[in-house]
Amino acid sequence: MTTAPRSPFTRPMPRGFTLIELMVAITAGLFVAVAAFGLAKQGSRFFQQEARIANAQFAATLGFDRLRADIARAGFLTTANIQRDPFVCGTTAGWPAGMTGLAALRIIAATPADAQDTTNGLSPDQITLSGSFASPETFPVRTVLAENAKFQVYLQANTGAIARSGGAAGTTMQDIFRAGRMLRILDGTGRYEFGAIESYGLNAAGQMVVNLKALPAITFRRPGTACGVEGLGVGMQANVVNWIRYEIRDVQKSPPLAYKAVYAAKAPGDDTRRELVRVELDHDGKEVADSLELVAEYAVDLKFGLSVISGFKTTDNVDPAVVQFPIGDAKNYEYTYEPSSSSPVNDKAPHRVRSVRVRLAVRSREGDRAANIQAPSSAPPGTIFRYAIAGTTTFARARTLIADINLPNLASLTW
Repeated sequence: MTTAPRSPFTRPMPRGFTLIELMVAITAGLFVAVAAFGLAKQGSRFFQQEARIANAQFAATLGFDRLRADIARAGFLTTANIQRDPFVCGTTAGWPAGMTGLAALRIIAATPADAQDTTNGLSPDQITLSGSFASPETFPVRTVLAENAKFQVYLQANTGAIARSGGAAGTTMQDIFRAGRMLRILDGTGRYEFGAIESYGLNAAGQMVVNLKALPAITFRRPGTACGVEGLGVGMQANVVNWIRYEIRDVQKSPPLAYKAVYAAKAPGDDTRRELVRVELDHDGKEVADSLELVAEYAVDLKFGLSVISGFKTTDNVDPAVVQFPIGDAKNYEYTYEPSSSSPVNDKAPHRVRSVRVRLAVRSREGDRAANIQAPSSAPPGTIFRYAIAGTTTFARARTLIADINLPNLASLTW
């Protein structure tokens, strides 16, 4: 048996990779994978950092808009300064201590104490506003009665104000005339009285009744008196008045039940976090339970400046001078003090304020910068770009919002 000769055109068997070639390929692939992983990790970190500052910016904008709207409403359907207002009927003698200081706005420097930040040189202020924040309505009065040293204000039922507020039997009226708030009654002479709301409800006949405490007493017009409830008070107008306060606070020390979940998980830097909060005060100036609202998280600064009128008298035939005090000027607090019967009678008073400049600063949740950066000279004074987180060596990015807010409810005051 003979073997067939091999053709000269037969192709040789293909060769495989050598071990060295495989090791070189694997090593190169590992380098590529490590580089791709590093890029992905850096991209993910950058995305998280940008998302945090974007969330802070968005939350701050929403909270800032809420603050601006409330400041613009200061003095709405109330008095700008109860101690100087010539349209207040009677005196404030014997009134509850909280109501004797009723004013459109009050600003207290460097308050509260736990919001002061020596690490970053920040000293947030506190602002208290009064007005009809719970409802824009004025409700026609049917009757005002004095019984058992207290006062009952009966409201007319078939009115547009009642219909717009959900009707007599709705829960909206109970929410408006809550216990602890104040009631302002405009009488037939153009003056007004204030009462402290004790309760609201429907009597057996289905009539709407706002029950007031004994003090302050409602004035009834008698011979020789210039103002007060005349007759049964039919046709007088009544509206609710409430106080609200904005401040930066450490909420996580004792968070309300509704906000406990916010502080369940902590990130680095959360131990020193503060929030801009909005709370309501009762007629004694005490905080109403369960009224706290989280307006802006990770707030770090809240400051105010004013424009006021100076040298104004009702006998003047010229426009008053408008003076502006920048944020941080000590004179801002001289105008926005708490009025009292012993307050000095001078040109500096809350009803002289015509606009408020407000500055709010917030930070991102975590520190993501290793060095501070100063705001350029072109930025408004007080602008911060970096916030040093106490107890760490990192800086969080910060955003500062500034706005000038006119006070239309005080603009026409001539007293």
